[in-house]
Amino acid sequence: MAIYMDEIVKQMLQLSCKLEHTVLNSDSEPEEWVLLLDERQYLMKQLDEGILAGEVLSDHQKMLLAQIHGIDQRLQPIMLERKQGVEKKLREIQRSKTAVDAYHEAGPSAYGAFFDSKK
Repeated sequence: MAIYMDEIVKQMLQLSCKLEHTVLNSDSEPEEWVLLLDERQYLMKQLDEGILAGEVLSDHQKMLLAQIHGIDQRLQPIMLERKQGVEKKLREIQRSKTAVDAYHEAGPSAYGAFFDSKK
């Protein structure tokens, strides 16, 4: 079972490195992040089950888990910043949509012109 735990930890590290590479790529989409995080979460669940079944982590496995933790600590602020940027853009879009809707309520426009009923 120790070999199985080794494999889980190594896969978690590989996924964490891939996540780091993806997040640091400014063109990446958060949906990609979610897929990698879901895969990693599944491995974490398996690791937890192994520990609950009585498996003991070796020093090497603990070192790899510390590397994974370090990656997480570096990525969290970056991911939070990108999330806040997306939320800001959504708020701006909503404000623009609200403004456009307010003008459309005034009725149809003639030949591309509109009549501003606000005063």
